[in-house]
Amino acid sequence: MGLKCVYATSASVSPTPSTGENGTVELSRPSSKMYCMSTDISRMELAVSVDLPDCYRSAASPDALAALQHFQEVTTHGLGGPNFRAAMLTIGDRTAYCSPYLRHVILAVSYAHQNFLLGERDHDGKAAGLRLATTSHWQRGLQLFGRALSERDETATSGRVHYDSLVATTFLTTMMTFCQHAQPADVSQTQDSDVFTRILEFMTTVGGFPAVRSAFGEPVESSAWTPVLDSTDDKTGGVDVVEDRTERSAVIETYLQRFDASQSETDGLLLTIGRALAPLLQLQISAIHMPILFAFAGRTWSAFQTLLRQQDDRALLLFSCWLGLLRRTGRWWVMMGATVQLDDINEHLAKSTDQAILSLYGSMRA
Repeated sequence: MGLKCVYATSASVSPTPSTGENGTVELSRPSSKMYCMSTDISRMELAVSVDLPDCYRSAASPDALAALQHFQEVTTHGLGGPNFRAAMLTIGDRTAYCSPYLRHVILAVSYAHQNFLLGERDHDGKAAGLRLATTSHWQRGLQLFGRALSERDETATSGRVHYDSLVATTFLTTMMTFCQHAQPADVSQTQDSDVFTRILEFMTTVGGFPAVRSAFGEPVESSAWTPVLDSTDDKTGGVDVVEDRTERSAVIETYLQRFDASQSETDGLLLTIGRALAPLLQLQISAIHMPILFAFAGRTWSAFQTLLRQQDDRALLLFSCWLGLLRRTGRWWVMMGATVQLDDINEHLAKSTDQAILSLYGSMRA
């Protein structure tokens, strides 16, 4: 995966791995039989607890304990902002072993991330094992998660552990769905209308972030998710204070002026989306802006859904502007999905005969 494992020489090293310079991951050297035995027991208990077939517990399959360690020490750095990482670390420590569906989804995300890091450097066939493990845990996690949602009642949902597990699994499922959308479409075998169907599916996924509060209610006392959900609770319309107007935001605002006097419902929806998007184009986007970007998705989901079903190229163009911002956060799972969707949209819009769309499209890509 491009990460060198360096064993420390000191005998008094903490068993917790840490990320060193130059991307190395420092691990404590197993110094006793007791340490090795406890590790083996943990592996066995984990294999039994996630209830996988025997073939997935063999030495040839990816090590689930190492995958959990990878998730905690490496993957969580690329999931979201500091609040999100803190929540996932807390939940992973205190609730994952109580929630089988969350364990499976965490393992699926970890294996998917390892496969992403492996990239083109798969010289020993490791990627195939990672993909198999990802699929196995992903499918099992979804089955158990669906069962937990259908069987939950007010008493069960009121508990902090249950609430945190449900919300964590919802977030991680959304991330995994981003990765599932990272396969490019075969343009030669698809019709222009297909791009709207694919973007609709993608938009439905990302619109789920702000909907968590509606689905599960207010965070219970001491929930690890309170800071995260508060940051995506879009009471202020997204952005309060932004930098000076950029060229792209000015272009969008000029384009939207043509809809100000329109009585058309479609134009009104475009105006709603555009006015919410313009302030975001003024930001120097980084990972800390992810809550604001996903709040935008939740706030405009209904309008986008209506316009995309009408196969409106203007809505597709505005959506591509948001995807471009999302990709600039640099998060691996976002980039996997957003990049492919952008390529899909660009392929479609390049064939447009609407000069206004082509002009705006050119300005946004400049």
